[in-house]
Amino acid sequence: MVKKCLKLSLTLILLFVAALSFFPDSADAASSQFVTKGNTNEKVVALTFDDGADGTNINKILNTLQEHKVKATFFLTGTGMKHHPANIKRITDQGHQIANRSYTHPYFTKLTASQMKSELDKTEALAKKVTGKSTKPIFRAPYGVSNNSVLAGVGAAGYTHTIQWNIDTVDWKGVSKTQIVNKVVNNITPGSIVLMHTGAGASGTPAVLPEMVKKLKAKGYKFVTVSELLNLKPSSAPAEKPPATSSGTYTVKTGDTFL
Repeated sequence: MVKKCLKLSLTLILLFVAALSFFPDSADAASSQFVTKGNTNEKVVALTFDDGADGTNINKILNTLQEHKVKATFFLTGTGMKHHPANIKRITDQGHQIANRSYTHPYFTKLTASQMKSELDKTEALAKKVTGKSTKPIFRAPYGVSNNSVLAGVGAAGYTHTIQWNIDTVDWKGVSKTQIVNKVVNNITPGSIVLMHTGAGASGTPAVLPEMVKKLKAKGYKFVTVSELLNLKPSSAPAEKPPATSSGTYTVKTGDTFL
């Protein structure tokens, strides 16, 4: 009887180990993909704007985008939506994409998974209330700081892609119009993701956009949202996973931190 029990226990253990080996990636399945650019040879670019508490330049930016028939992606904070909800509503009314950038803009590397989820869920709920649209499935880490724990946490919260950038205009530093335009135009590649801001600190951004857009169009570039760039479906449907060979994705290892 004892031998039979031991045999049965050993069989169950072997079956359990075999099941784990059959699903080697199951523990990482929920992790969000870290993306710096799109994997494409087409001349497409995604302009992205980070919105904070003040959102001073949103309307000027939207006016220019509308004039030049350009679609963009806005990464929103909950505090920003509470401060200027009408401007946020105008973003989606004009057909631009919204995405999640947390509620209070903390360092996500210092949060637990449950705290990350709370930040994201509060912003998502407010976005739906203000615009009727979801911020899923894309997220941008506050301060651009992310690591494997952050990717696991935001992935589990329903954000399949964590969006970084490959061109940072550093417009928030008050750099000149010429510097911003040259940085974007001279470094543009198919699938680029460009980082800009809506706040008062980036006071020159609205004036930069017309020339930037014209020069990129002259180079043959078309403007798309981040979801269009990555071929993502609406949040109500499962998102398509980009090819594993994408030059804009990275396989996270323990201890990695992304700035």
